[in-house]
Amino acid sequence: SYPSNSFEYPPVSKKSNYTYYIPLTEDMKGAQIDAVVLGMRNGTSQFKPEVWVTAYPIPLHEQELILTER
Repeated sequence: SYPSNSFEYPPVSKKSNYTYYIPLTEDMKGAQIDAVVLGMRNGTSQFKPEVWVTAYPIPLHEQELILTER
């Protein structure tokens, strides 16, 4: 597949630590977020995905996000 961030940012080739910035609209407020991590068969299992939900500008609020393996 083409190495692209489909959220209107230029393509970037990275070996690790890739970040997606996804703008949320007001109608998404309070909705459930599903974060999906894709891995390759026989690829490394030694990675720890993280998802950060941030708010800018202030006020910033803390929320617990639990990642589960399916």
